[in-house]
Amino acid sequence: MSDYSQSYATLVAGSPADCFAVLSDFEAYPEWS
Repeated sequence: MSDYSQSYATLVAGSPADCFAVLSDFEAYPEWS
């Protein structure tokens, strides 16, 4: 196991439900790239 770790945090101006809706919109994934 590594002695180092790294983490990131981002403040999102949306509810947990809004975030889940975006992350589970699989049909929109091709538009992200």
